[in-house]
Amino acid sequence: MVGTLMMVGSLLVVGQQSLPTTDLTPEVRRLTRQLDAPQLERRNAAEAELIGLGPRILSLLPSPETRLSAEVEQRLARVRQKLEQQLAAAAVEASHVTLNNPHIKLSRLLIQIERQTGNRVIDARRQFGQQPSDPELAVDFDKTPFWKAVDRVLEQTGLTVYPFGPDRAV
Repeated sequence: MVGTLMMVGSLLVVGQQSLPTTDLTPEVRRLTRQLDAPQLERRNAAEAELIGLGPRILSLLPSPETRLSAEVEQRLARVRQKLEQQLAAAAVEASHVTLNNPHIKLSRLLIQIERQTGNRVIDARRQFGQQPSDPELAVDFDKTPFWKAVDRVLEQTGLTVYPFGPDRAV
């Protein structure tokens, strides 16, 4: 019996841009205060550092409604714009899988694909009353785009993607 595999995965790179294990809130606050420094070079450096921290700090920036000086508001607007552009550019890039293993269980493979791509993967065959097997697969992915890797896994297992999963899901 061919099982149905539902893979639930965030297709946006947003998942990869989530907050890191270290809290950047104090650093973002410090740099935000420096955006109003008396010296131009300190303001420019703080703006560049904020942009360098990447889109993961977007939620840590003061909201546009926060009362700040005109200088800080203008600089934060530029920072937000650049970070949102970075986020958009990353979202359209394919995530890739690199894994070479001639004997890997399906369950372990799905975990590895999820870790490498940031696309959440769930095997939901039990939800459809099926008894999931955990076959051993042979994979050789070298910077293989996510969907190509998924297609190869589906070919080897005889499974399919459930198209009616939750939002941001496959």
